[in-house]
Amino acid sequence: MKYVKPGMTISEIKSSLVGYSFDKDFLSNYGIDSELEGTLIKHQHDNLLFVWTKYNSGKVFEVIVLNPKVYVDGNIRVGSTLNDFTSKYSDYRMELDAVNESTEYAYSKKCFYVIEFISNNTPVSEYNADFSLNKVVNSHAIIDRIRITMANKN
Repeated sequence: MKYVKPGMTISEIKSSLVGYSFDKDFLSNYGIDSELEGTLIKHQHDNLLFVWTKYNSGKVFEVIVLNPKVYVDGNIRVGSTLNDFTSKYSDYRMELDAVNESTEYAYSKKCFYVIEFISNNTPVSEYNADFSLNKVVNSHAIIDRIRITMANKN
């Protein structure tokens, strides 16, 4: 699969991914508080990526990796564990989504993406009342999505 990255246009993505299909889907299905739609990129029957633009710019603001077939950083992919990520980035930080407390994020200033855990009833970490990290309780948690955003560029 060729690279898809923030800053590309949907037309550029479609022309570079010949043989892939493109469907519309709501941003809210990917944890984004919006009623707008983005583009779901599929290959055969596999959902691979979801991309969306911001402020009618025509340029992709965020790429969300949905499938374990897509690697973003050597061995990091959906299906990798928090341990896989932290062994690569020991300076990582964890955050709890203040709106949707079943979603947790890990990131490092040294990498270009954010990993996302949708924990439902099995949290990755415990947090203080101010949402700051208290401690990690499940370092074997599986990465559910990976977000590559224009804002993540170092």
